Amino acid sequence: MIKACSTTLIKNNPVEEGLTHFDGIIANIELRIREGHFSIEERNRIENLKRLAKKHHISIISLHQAMKSLGTTIDLSSPDKWIRNFSLRDAEKTVIAADILGARRVIVHPSDVIIPDEFEAREQNLINSLSELIETANKYGVKIYIENLRNGKMGNSLNWLLSLRKKFDGELEICFDTGHWLISKRDSEDFNHFTHYHIHDNNGARDEHLFPGEGIFPWDKIDFPNDAVVVYELIPEENPEQTLRKIEADKR
Repeated sequence: MIKACSTTLIKNNPVEEGLTHFDGIIANIELRIREGHFSIEERNRIENLKRLAKKHHISIISLHQAMKSLGTTIDLSSPDKWIRNFSLRDAEKTVIAADILGARRVIVHPSDVIIPDEFEAREQNLINSLSELIETANKYGVKIYIENLRNGKMGNSLNWLLSLRKKFDGELEICFDTGHWLISKRDSEDFNHFTHYHIHDNNGARDEHLFPGEGIFPWDKIDFPNDAVVVYELIPEENPEQTLRKIEADKR
């Protein structure tokens, strides 16, 4: 198992300013793409981050696609052709950025907020988007991981995501998010066959991103596979060293 920390912990500031916090404590990070934190629009900035990560002895193992880019909500299943194509291009740029940074995984979300009548059309849009994205990712040796989401969004059913993964016959994987599962349908408790995890906790109502064990997630039912990447995805802090030490010491 590889233990990592998401840069959501420092997402309120440019990631370059926060890398020193990780040096000597956490060796692996998942980079969150977010306006004000890190952008994939500039090749020079990506190359500079690669140099900084090496300087601070940090490996960037995965990238999390942006929720918004240039003011547009990213939605790979959108019924709006312009938004869907914009979102797909943004995801493809994220794949290329991952390759430059040496990361082999990109995390994407299935949808934005949806209404039930849109589900079938959005499902087909998502499948079409993923087909194109996976084709691009394969060229760069990057794997696409689709994340389970909370209620009101496509992907709140873990069983549905498993069936989607089956459609892609090994070319798509699932990022299992513990906090999202808690506030979604919770239609499965089979947590132990994924290779990428976002771990955090809450009390079943809000996406609080608490440290594991501070909420009600059933941690005794999860046994991470040996080949899993386990990413602590926690609320932002200005001075995160204590939390990073806590992650380092966590025996999960």
